Amino acid sequence: MVTNYEIRRKWDTQFYEVKVVEELADYNTVYWAAKFPPPCSNRDVVQNIKIKRDGDTAMILYKNATHPKTPLVKGVVRCETIFSGTIIRPDPNDAGSSQISILFQTDLKGWIPAFAVNFLAASAPIKWREGLMKYHRDVYSKEKAQKSAEQ
Repeated sequence: MVTNYEIRRKWDTQFYEVKVVEELADYNTVYWAAKFPPPCSNRDVVQNIKIKRDGDTAMILYKNATHPKTPLVKGVVRCETIFSGTIIRPDPNDAGSSQISILFQTDLKGWIPAFAVNFLAASAPIKWREGLMKYHRDVYSKEKAQKSAEQ
């Protein structure tokens, strides 16, 4: 659900546009665009995203990228990914659950008031987690159970 971008668009409301620009053997190049409240400009970012698996653990690595299919958009500030990643692993205390660790270090570029940066830094990961959990609970789990019942 994290790297399936068709599904991700349904639960990750922080971005108004998410598109896979290029799929390669080792990684995907993905374009993300986010709406920011006035007086700030909207932001976008282009990332190379690589998924590494080690047993039941998935590591998603995000690297800043440029791509000829993602030119700068007038009125939108292009962010820069500095160091970002997500680790998803089984919860050792609950076989039906996973643990997720997220680290996003992004230079938002341009002008943003300090209170807005602090608000985003504190609220964005929580909003992301809540959206993922709600979608899993309300949609994904029910669809999976329905498919199992049909078989």
